[in-house]
Amino acid sequence: MSWSINATGTPEEVVKALQEESSHYTGQCKAECDGAVPHIIALVQQNYVTPAGAARNPPYRCVKIKLHAHGSGCSGDGAELNRECAVQIETIYQ
Repeated sequence: MSWSINATGTPEEVVKALQEESSHYTGQCKAECDGAVPHIIALVQQNYVTPAGAARNPPYRCVKIKLHAHGSGCSGDGAELNRECAVQIETIYQ
């Protein structure tokens, strides 16, 4: 089964959209999405979310990002098989 996510906004808004995405799926699609979303959130947070009080290096301001992610996988006899995920993040500078 497959899933797809598109989100645009501040990094924090994109993380929130990712957290809510799972509710749009059922069955195997939900299982595949639930398996990938925590990793995609970590990718966004590690690259775009500056912890409170921390200095950003280099000192640019990332106002928004555009994220597209999709994936697929299958299971057989209750075992997860052949999962894949692709993520594209476009940074919008100001």
